[in-house]
Amino acid sequence: MSDIINCTKCETCGLYSPVLQMPSKQRTQHVEELLRQTQSPSAGELAEFRLVVEKSCKAIQDIDQQISHTEQLLKSLRQARADTELQRQDAQSLLHPIRSLPNEIIAQIFSNCVHGWEKHDAWWTVDSLNYSVAPWTLTRVCSRWRALALAMPELWTYIEVGLDHGARLRTSLRMMSLYLERSQRLPLFVRLAGSAVVDSSHPIASLLESAASRFKKLSLNIHSLSLQCFSDTYFPRLEFLQLRVTNWRLGDRNVSPFTSLNAPMLRTFSTHRDTSWSEITTLPWSQFTAMLHFSAFDRDELVHLPKMANLEELDAVVDEQYETINEVMHLPNLRRLTLKEN
Repeated sequence: MSDIINCTKCETCGLYSPVLQMPSKQRTQHVEELLRQTQSPSAGELAEFRLVVEKSCKAIQDIDQQISHTEQLLKSLRQARADTELQRQDAQSLLHPIRSLPNEIIAQIFSNCVHGWEKHDAWWTVDSLNYSVAPWTLTRVCSRWRALALAMPELWTYIEVGLDHGARLRTSLRMMSLYLERSQRLPLFVRLAGSAVVDSSHPIASLLESAASRFKKLSLNIHSLSLQCFSDTYFPRLEFLQLRVTNWRLGDRNVSPFTSLNAPMLRTFSTHRDTSWSEITTLPWSQFTAMLHFSAFDRDELVHLPKMANLEELDAVVDEQYETINEVMHLPNLRRLTLKEN
């Protein structure tokens, strides 16, 4: 019988490459016959089979050694590839153009990443107390970005928050405290939304009330009972107020309107057609110089129009019979009137 395996040594890597001379995968007819019986082979056949066993054991050892060498080589090659890929990624990262941008450009990009008062629908709320949105995400990219984001208090002046935080209340309070701290003493632009009924003892409402002196714009899309959170609160910087408040009832409990709104700088008021004007009768009407989204066909709203003697801009929604607005439009300072059909 011929040799089962021969090995040749590679002059480059020093490894042995097997040159297999495997016997036929099919047994010979004679071997098949011998295996089907218990008769002993002839003396010559026994000698030949002993030689096959001896050479096969040696061949198996050689093959196992070659497998071990090949596995080690494959492991080394895989590690070398991983190391090379890591070097490539590091070099590519270090070559990225953003590393050469000055902080002033990155700061402008940051400003465009955060939500702003004018960037989306007035009544659609993006929860600022969410780590997956800017500016929170900007602080978790690298140390340079974090330092820059924390050095820009203007990134933290626009706050949108829902009052229905439930189980997340503790986390929300911590995040709100960070927002107020990082915005330093800059004016705040605040949007609040939520169907839950809250009062001034609500932790988030209480925390925001502590910063009411910094409010410049305030938008409320809340339950009418929650208006009491902001009654008797002093807003020395508030210039813009937006309300969407519906006259919902809880059983036989009466809705309590604003008792007062102390905002000496308040000049612009914006409302929504869903708002129940019976809840906001005590607003400082005479201070307003701009009224937005005024429903001129709503009698509850029209009765307040004469109170706004200093009004300079009126954005009104009318129906086909909008001549009713002429009955009460005694506004000597009015400079701009915009009428839109309902």
